[in-house]
Amino acid sequence: MKTVKTNSFKHRDGTYGSYAFREGKVPVLLIPGFGCNHTSFTPLSEYFSDDYKLIIPDNRGMGEFKNIESSYSINDLATDCFDLMKSLGHDKFHVVGTSMGGFVAQVMATQFPESLMSLSLLCTTSNDDEFKRVKIYTEIELTAFYSVPAELGVSLSTDTIVSPNLKENNLESYERILSLRLENRAELNQLLWQREAVEFFFLNQEEKLDLTKLTLPTLVMTGSGDRFVSSENINIFKSKIKHAKLIDVADTDHLFFMEKPDVTAAGLCSFLEKL
Repeated sequence: MKTVKTNSFKHRDGTYGSYAFREGKVPVLLIPGFGCNHTSFTPLSEYFSDDYKLIIPDNRGMGEFKNIESSYSINDLATDCFDLMKSLGHDKFHVVGTSMGGFVAQVMATQFPESLMSLSLLCTTSNDDEFKRVKIYTEIELTAFYSVPAELGVSLSTDTIVSPNLKENNLESYERILSLRLENRAELNQLLWQREAVEFFFLNQEEKLDLTKLTLPTLVMTGSGDRFVSSENINIFKSKIKHAKLIDVADTDHLFFMEKPDVTAAGLCSFLEKL
């Protein structure tokens, strides 16, 4: 298994961002979800074929990319990712986005289609009104959540986004997810900026994504028991992106890519290898 390393890069506005990477031949950009840094992909990267070079950015305010002091949009995060890949010399690359990272990936696919070799959307939705929406926690709710001890808060939140059977069926996997989330818990002030970006993504009527125009190879994956992002969205994606391939990961919830990283990696690699 190849080693995952971390590095930094300079944005067009002069700020420095952070990312993790694993050497390989074919570049794959993996975009984390809400409140997560690059370590959310640690289990998945261990099963991903060594043929692929994995690049995992920390979205603004996450990981080492801290001290964000002004609002930003999902479009800004997409531009950050695009600039990162360009800075690494990758004019063509695959994109995988989980949850909020799926929003970023969709924006990249609509804004920079000439650079994407494929699009993979995991446990996510979109901002077209036909899609089933996710709950956007208010600032008051998030602040209250952070008022309890970190261990308790992370445990309670994790239990709402992994399969209720995971602890009993695979305690090792459950405890690893819990540990990764606790060790890499986002700072509240940074999480609130990200919450604002997510809210704007759904409420801005002028920037609804038209996924019917996408022609690049697309994979949509969902956890069969996802309680946070409705698994019904997988069929809505299919109605918008006619050529999309669908994969439902059985007996998993929102974090299926962490619950069953081996199954998820196998599905992703099989999809990429056939392109």
